[in-house]
Amino acid sequence: GDCDDSDPDIHPNSTQRTDGVDSDCDGRRDWLAQVWISGDDDFEWCLDDEEDMVPADVHWNQGQYYEVWTTSGAHVFGIRGWDEHYVTTAVIAHIELSDGTFWVTDADWTFDPEPEADPESRSGWCTPGFDDSPWQAVNVIGPIGTYPWNYGPTVFPPGSPAQWIWDYYPVELNTQYVRRQVELP
Repeated sequence: GDCDDSDPDIHPNSTQRTDGVDSDCDGRRDWLAQVWISGDDDFEWCLDDEEDMVPADVHWNQGQYYEVWTTSGAHVFGIRGWDEHYVTTAVIAHIELSDGTFWVTDADWTFDPEPEADPESRSGWCTPGFDDSPWQAVNVIGPIGTYPWNYGPTVFPPGSPAQWIWDYYPVELNTQYVRRQVELP
């Protein structure tokens, strides 16, 4: 069952991860995904499980950088963003693999049209296979540097095509859930 006899670290019981390689011979490559996110005023995000939300700890004009291990196959990136004053709310993200594959916030993301509904109505929203057919396509507000975010976020990769997205603009709801299902190679 060893899928690479030339490398002693690659075998069916391996607990080591090598970026872009099937380290444990399960047929899926390991990927160290780089994730840049920002939200005005604040956000938390998830990968495949909303029970494991990752909070932000930085101002929106800086953004936040994360590294997360994942594998080949279907995955969901989800972001819950909120504004404390119902003024200007949006999120922006750039997700990239070492092979150059990337996803950014754009018109392919969806939002929950009923974010104030019972949380049970969106149970599993950050998991692959969740039925988001009642959700709607996000509104694209604009790229990094779009008003009123003229000076940030600064942590994003130079030239990132990520777009600020939200449900309605100007904001009608101060909390929103956005998601994107992707297929990792």
